[in-house]
Amino acid sequence: MKLGSKLECHSCGAKFYDFDKPDPVCPKCGMNQSEPEEPTKKAKK
Repeated sequence: MKLGSKLECHSCGAKFYDFDKPDPVCPKCGMNQSEPEEPTKKAKK
């Protein structure tokens, strides 16, 4: 059985396989991995 590519979730950091799906979704938090990661705000010093 082929599991596809191993991914790491942009949101929660969970590691999972995409099973070669066109729109992989994190099984832990439900975040769609094909959407671009939202930029995080940097803290001002």
